[in-house]
Amino acid sequence: MSRWTIIILSLMSAVISGGVVGGLFLVFGLHGPANRAVGPDPYGAGSGYRALLNFQCRYGQTKHILMNGVDDNFQANTPEPSRNSGRLSAYPGHFYNFPVRRQYDEPGQDKVLIDFFEMPPRISSGLFVTRIADPDRESNDYLALGDLSLPGHNGEFYNPNAFHNHIQTLSDVPGWSRTPDNVFSARLKDIRFKSNDPDQDYGAFREYSDLLSFLQKDDGPVTLEILFYDDTTADFSAMAVCSEPAQPAGLTFAPYKPTSDTSVDFQFLACNSVWTSPHCNPIYGDRLCSDALPLACFIDTRSSVPTMSADIPEDVRVFVANFWVGGEIDFTPPVRGDKFGTLSEANAYCAEQFGADWRVLDYHQGSFSAVAAPRSAHDPEDRVWIDIKDQPHGTCWARDTLPPADEALK
Repeated sequence: MSRWTIIILSLMSAVISGGVVGGLFLVFGLHGPANRAVGPDPYGAGSGYRALLNFQCRYGQTKHILMNGVDDNFQANTPEPSRNSGRLSAYPGHFYNFPVRRQYDEPGQDKVLIDFFEMPPRISSGLFVTRIADPDRESNDYLALGDLSLPGHNGEFYNPNAFHNHIQTLSDVPGWSRTPDNVFSARLKDIRFKSNDPDQDYGAFREYSDLLSFLQKDDGPVTLEILFYDDTTADFSAMAVCSEPAQPAGLTFAPYKPTSDTSVDFQFLACNSVWTSPHCNPIYGDRLCSDALPLACFIDTRSSVPTMSADIPEDVRVFVANFWVGGEIDFTPPVRGDKFGTLSEANAYCAEQFGADWRVLDYHQGSFSAVAAPRSAHDPEDRVWIDIKDQPHGTCWARDTLPPADEALK
């Protein structure tokens, strides 16, 4: 049977000054031997699958849901086969290559369920979810998750890059949760690589402390095996993970015109200019760094919000009052975002174009997501590069120094 991967692109879910703008776009992608489609509803509609759907990624990230089996609460109407990974199959004498295996939903004694996930690259966060039948019954059954192809340290049973824990005590492990219908879940950062017995913890020999750091070890995709041993029936095993963009991008503002009145002598920039245009992305940037756009530059003159006559449209007066930057803004000729290695280089380019004390305009300069200033000599037609001080991945250039923790929260 074919398997499926659900990819959910998180659109406009940035947290901006305590507010969230939300929206999701679902893409169903078929990927050969990836995750299977079974019956009319390939994923089920149980609480486990709902937890995967509810798991949130940051704005600009891609959300992937990988499902093995079906969240149908053990309704064995259609076969839900498990698989062995290629790398584990290459070792027929490996401890985990049990000759007697079970499918999802299949009961019985002395059978193991082994499966695997092909995890996407650049994972930043994620959630593991499974449903287990009678998890309190067998005291010696356990769950293993990680690279199960590696041998244990110095001949020990537990390999170094995997999570192992008795299923009976799984909900007692910090970071793990269990619902009344026996759905177990944990965030990837909380799936610690630690043996069942605290007296036999081989942490000193482990390369990675948790599943998330293990999945971040390479730039490419990572294979992840899962094992239910050996009298345990599993309904499904699944992941929801968030991956970062593949290509570097930088943050931009767009020219904004709250009025068509050409006599209004102000310059306006905003995250988006009209509802039909794309929103900006303060977390990961919204334009490829290879694009050439004007660089928005700013000089602080500490000017107060100007007094405006009543004949100026009200929406202009409100915009100026809320987003006044207290300085001047001007724009360089179009320049590639990756021209600048650091913020200092970008600031120096502004000073070179307009004089001392000019620097790159910041996202938070006027308040958030928009700025108002006196009209400049140059009126941009397209989006312009800007900086953002508290998002290290939001610009094409690197930070000269990381902001203090309290500053990053402002």
